[in-house]
Amino acid sequence: DGLVAQVTSDLAGVMKRRGEFDQALTLIREVREAAQRCGSPMLVETSLSNEAILLWEMSYATGDHRRLSEGWELANQAVVMCQEQGWMDRLYFALGTRALIERFLDRWDDAAMSFSLQVKSGRESGNPDLLARALLNSMSFEVERQRFAEALSLAHEAATIVDRVRELTLRAQLSAMLRQFGLLP
Repeated sequence: DGLVAQVTSDLAGVMKRRGEFDQALTLIREVREAAQRCGSPMLVETSLSNEAILLWEMSYATGDHRRLSEGWELANQAVVMCQEQGWMDRLYFALGTRALIERFLDRWDDAAMSFSLQVKSGRESGNPDLLARALLNSMSFEVERQRFAEALSLAHEAATIVDRVRELTLRAQLSAMLRQFGLLP
């Protein structure tokens, strides 16, 4: 079941990238069922997060937001599972997924809390790439809410780690945001 779940998960990713969302959703749900049968909490959490983000992507692509609440439930289950298992690196991703869905559900205060927890998780991880992504997400969110002082505070923190970010695309995105704040030349 574990190997079948992994292969099926990879296939679902291909289907998603091809825009075949319904087929991808069917496969991701099969992955979750297989993960539950084989008793793999990590695979269950991954499938919960993948299904949540797919439901968000489907909502975004089609303009039909009816599935967002289901996506939030799945993302929240992934957050709780990560907290219970002590999976800090996975918690970071689950929090980001939940925050993104909350934002699209117009649950601004909840999204702010989830983004804040994602930044906290990024800090605690000691991984500059995780922290950079969390800061970038949170800065973008605060700018969208026109909370520029909060965004600038996060940008100052991001400026202290930008040189340690290993992922080149992420470093470029973060640098571009910091230039907008006047913190990089």
